[in-house]
Amino acid sequence: MLTSLDPDPQKAAQVVRDYYFFVYQLAEVVRPEVLSPYGVGEEGLSPMKDAWKKGDIPEAKRLIPDEAIEALTITGTGDHAAERLREYEKVGVTLPIAMPIGNLRYAMKELTPANGQ
Repeated sequence: MLTSLDPDPQKAAQVVRDYYFFVYQLAEVVRPEVLSPYGVGEEGLSPMKDAWKKGDIPEAKRLIPDEAIEALTITGTGDHAAERLREYEKVGVTLPIAMPIGNLRYAMKELTPANGQ
């Protein structure tokens, strides 16, 4: 699970927006119906995808819907990450594997068992 944690949730989300592979996945791989339960439809993704196809990566990053980041990653504060991980546990995920990016020191501190995650 792509994971970006920071005491400032906006900084954490920006790290995801700046992660080229995430932008590529959202523009080329993830099917819109996967995101529809999270309130993101094709109309919400089209502007981002259009910018991607034109090669305007900065604009594509800017146009990523916040809901897509929330749906596909664990992003935000440590408390929010713990909440998201509990949601995964409720549906049967027994071994979540986090791939932290961004503020690694904070992420590792927040994701350690000593913090109750």
